[in-house]
Amino acid sequence: MLRSLVGSEMCIRDSACSMCDRCSEKQEPRDSPSSCQDAVVPANAGELSNPDVYHLGVPNALRVIKQEQPVAAAMAPLRAEFECVCEEVMRSDYETIVSQPNQLQVQVREDEGTGLLILKTTDIVPGARASELFRILSDVKLRLRWETKFLGWAKQVEDLAETPGYVKGENEVLLYRYPGNVMMKGRELLDRRTTWKDEERQLYLWVHAEAQGIEHDKTTRKGTVRGRTIYQLNMCYGVPGGAAVYTCILTDPKGSVPKSMVNMQAKSHPKSWHRALLKGYAAHAKPKPGVERRQPVVEHGGKEGSQDSRKTTCSEETCGNTGGSEKLF
Repeated sequence: MLRSLVGSEMCIRDSACSMCDRCSEKQEPRDSPSSCQDAVVPANAGELSNPDVYHLGVPNALRVIKQEQPVAAAMAPLRAEFECVCEEVMRSDYETIVSQPNQLQVQVREDEGTGLLILKTTDIVPGARASELFRILSDVKLRLRWETKFLGWAKQVEDLAETPGYVKGENEVLLYRYPGNVMMKGRELLDRRTTWKDEERQLYLWVHAEAQGIEHDKTTRKGTVRGRTIYQLNMCYGVPGGAAVYTCILTDPKGSVPKSMVNMQAKSHPKSWHRALLKGYAAHAKPKPGVERRQPVVEHGGKEGSQDSRKTTCSEETCGNTGGSEKLF
């Protein structure tokens, strides 16, 4: 969510990082936040269910999930970056800059190697289903539509299906292009994205990192700055009364943008992206199979019926979730 300087995802995310160059200096994994320290972690990966991610917290859940052979196989093309970002997820030495219970949490720390901020965010969508939230986030064309509409971003995304090893929905290469300014013609990211999903448990994990060794006639345009996604991990899972997406991301936009400005945008952008996500889900989520979509409840100044400033609410029957009002952070 740190991509407002260069587009939607640019600012919020070397070869396998030379085991991720920066990560080759192994740091002791930090304990997860105190709320998860006393959690009982399942001994076997197969024992982990969707609710465990919520109850254990993402760091402890990720420790278990990454043991699963299908996960390791899915992440193999970005093995080093996956290990690198997993270590980062385990760290707890982060500053919390946004804490909106049952809505949004944002944590940051400065990366020692780049001086840029690493972001950890948790976005909760009330009434959502994890499968639909994943679809709305991972479908690049659909995501482009709602981010453009609700955030006004002018970016282009291209799925380079002809690249070696490409498998739709599993191992993809994505080219992101962002508008330029008086100093440059544009900026781009060339990412590899690996995805693991378990529909039965409603768990979804995907990782972005710089695509290495890709030669393509569409990249790079003259005068365009090539940024670098060092790593980005997303996990989608259910929470009481809805679904959440967790993100850990470090991206270097490159070029002449001062790091102080990139970091300032990194801190300010997650709130607006969260609002856009809620609108994007309300606009594009499919109803639960077998349940007809209900008309949204329209509120304006506390009154129903106005066509302005619409607020859409979702019933348990429509969204297929139940849960209490307990705080999630």
